[in-house]
Amino acid sequence: MALSIPKPKPVWEDRFAIPSVDALRDDLSKQSLALVDHLRTTILSVQGVKESVAWCGPSWKWSVVFKDNAGRIVAYIVPQPAHTKLVLPISTHILSRLPSREVSKWMRDGITAATAVGDIRWAHWEFQSKANIEELLWLLEARLPSLAIQSS
Repeated sequence: MALSIPKPKPVWEDRFAIPSVDALRDDLSKQSLALVDHLRTTILSVQGVKESVAWCGPSWKWSVVFKDNAGRIVAYIVPQPAHTKLVLPISTHILSRLPSREVSKWMRDGITAATAVGDIRWAHWEFQSKANIEELLWLLEARLPSLAIQSS
């Protein structure tokens, strides 16, 4: 009887092998890759923001984490090939200042469904288009005013 060798897990799913950001990008479709790269470039243009890779549990698995100089989370990109998403921690203070007419239903749904921890809502969105990315960057700009200066 021949031994069956288990199929290796995708890089973003293998908890015991820390991948690089490039390795996480390799499994993405061409469209997702372009969108993720645009997000990464824009987020990293904010002074003091650094990226790293972290295991984020069974739901998000290996993700790209963006933190500011103080170590606060700016955003996560969860690069799962079928469900790539951006996660933003948003304070209730920021949410109260958002002009409701400028927030699309898609974005409102992500905020409404977000898990609340204290005064932070952990909102996440699966994105599939450049328009989605532009909306998310608009929301990120509301959280990080310096983003508008850096990406303009």
